[in-house]
Amino acid sequence: RLIKGKVFRPVGYIAASKPWNYIATALVFVCFAPLILNILRPRPNYDFTRTDFSSSVPEYRAYNIVKNRFDFPAELTMFLQASHGLQKNLTLLDKALSDSSSFSQAFHEAACVVAETISGDPVCKAAGITAEDILGIDWDAMNGLCSTEPKSSDARKYQARNGTKERMFLYPEIKNLQGREVQKLIHHFWKVIEPQVAIRNGNHALFSAKLYTPVAEDMLLEQQYRKACPWIVGTTMLIVCVLVAALFKSYFVAVKMVFTVALPIVAEYGFAAGVFQHGWLEWAGIPSTGGLKWTMVYSTSGFLFALAMDYDLFLFARVYERRMQGFDNASAVRMALEETGPLISLAGTIMVVSFFFVFLSTVPVIAQMGCLYCFGVALDVYIVRLWLAPAALCIFEQANYWPGKVPDPTKCYVPDDGLPLPKAQ
Repeated sequence: RLIKGKVFRPVGYIAASKPWNYIATALVFVCFAPLILNILRPRPNYDFTRTDFSSSVPEYRAYNIVKNRFDFPAELTMFLQASHGLQKNLTLLDKALSDSSSFSQAFHEAACVVAETISGDPVCKAAGITAEDILGIDWDAMNGLCSTEPKSSDARKYQARNGTKERMFLYPEIKNLQGREVQKLIHHFWKVIEPQVAIRNGNHALFSAKLYTPVAEDMLLEQQYRKACPWIVGTTMLIVCVLVAALFKSYFVAVKMVFTVALPIVAEYGFAAGVFQHGWLEWAGIPSTGGLKWTMVYSTSGFLFALAMDYDLFLFARVYERRMQGFDNASAVRMALEETGPLISLAGTIMVVSFFFVFLSTVPVIAQMGCLYCFGVALDVYIVRLWLAPAALCIFEQANYWPGKVPDPTKCYVPDDGLPLPKAQ
């Protein structure tokens, strides 16, 4: 009762009274703005050595010793693939081949074009890939030229049995094959090298060359997730809006709830990006990892959305109950905040404390998850549920219950410390 009277009662008065409800909403979003803007240019981190390795375990120290003491050459793999139609379209190779040339000769010439393109590309040269750093059965690395004919002795190592697929190895001067440097090189191969060496006859691919690394696989997977994410998030919000609208017979309150949930979640990711991408908390011993692990947004957004909607529904259900008892909207909001605020704050505080210790993990990917959950719950409980959600319910208040019907307001909540609050039925 003391907490209700000294904390939640004045907060409810401010959040439900004009013009303070507009001022509180504006101040909250002004505070959110830098965090929201910070997430507009995210940097997904594909380097598992910086996100999945704990610097406090002996294995990590052993990994660093081996990496620094021994010089392991970085290796990238090009996969070459051709169809037998390549033999019938020799003019596409821009090579002096006769019509009687075999498929293997055509494949050989196409593979030579790949090696020549890579060795002559300025971006590849800047990454340390020269003519001597390309290995394959169609390329003479010693002389930096196309071999006169495929090396039959190395065929099993480089070529598939049916002769339609082949491997070519590249050795750039890059120490970390998961870092930003190799990611830029992969993007260059996707945009420039691979389209340049591809051979097509209309819509039919005759020859293609693809760069393969584990990081490239993760980058392709992240692109697929990014394309699917708006559809998944949009469908989820639509379903939630329909369920809330059906439950409370109100269309616009669902939109309000999503509005007071979605933007804070974006701000939470902005804060986490600031901590692990820009090093906002390095002074506190939380190291920057170069960005959030690329799977982090996709694996945590559902939990954050569900948790925020749960607290929001808890608050509005009591507002709706009090409004149906005849209280005016402002009184219903104030009473609901006083009645549910302590319980929501207690449950949220327990979660904040629990996730704070997860945040202190020495494994960066676990620390990132703990940071999101700890800061997300704290933001939701102490800012959104205390100030933003009640104030939003007092702006365009008639929309909270439309098109449903609520009784005309006949009661007004007047706090009296000597009397208990009316109990909800």
